[in-house]
Amino acid sequence: MSAINRIRRSVAKRGAIATLVHGIRTLPTTFSPARLAPEALQFDRERGIDTAQPVDLSNLKIESRNAIYGVQYQPVSTTLFRHALAALDVQSQDYTFVDLGCGKGKALILALEFGFRRLVGVEFAQSLLKAAKENLGVFLACASIQNVSWQLACADAAEYDFPSGPLVIFMYNPFEAPVMLKVAARILRSFHAERRPVHVVYINPTCPEAFDAFSRSETDDFHIYSLHP
Repeated sequence: MSAINRIRRSVAKRGAIATLVHGIRTLPTTFSPARLAPEALQFDRERGIDTAQPVDLSNLKIESRNAIYGVQYQPVSTTLFRHALAALDVQSQDYTFVDLGCGKGKALILALEFGFRRLVGVEFAQSLLKAAKENLGVFLACASIQNVSWQLACADAAEYDFPSGPLVIFMYNPFEAPVMLKVAARILRSFHAERRPVHVVYINPTCPEAFDAFSRSETDDFHIYSLHP
């Protein structure tokens, strides 16, 4: 989609003022290795992968009507991820870890290191999904981790059907409110359809109101964890 068409669609959906604000927030930035977070660079070097470089989604070809609501790819902080997952009261080997907006796969690799053995990455940008596949392949080839089942789905999170069984659903601020509201409703429907343990981890929650309905339906099997950087 051309820049002009993206602007037109944004104005139609957000309005002119909101489009201007969004544009300022997401101005493309040239990232050099020296400007990337040292933690992110070290994480990649130690594992022989490439997840540290942020990506502006407006530069990608994305076949989704919700592409306009996607947030720039940026890897989650290793420390932040570990802090968030440590708060979960789960036996990781019993759960499927689902990363909505998995980008280049850093959270999936961290989930493997955290003991999860069933992984699902959901991403609507083909190029990011390709990078995630390469990174997971490199990591698993070098790491001594056994009995891993993983799947990468090129899909819009607002239309994704969650797998059965206990879930940890992870999100690192992957999309704006219009999509987050749909995703939250889909998670709720999935939980009601199959009552099983579900833990939602929402880091940098820019749309926490999407999960207000869960406070009225929460049970011992459903938990929401919001964590600000």
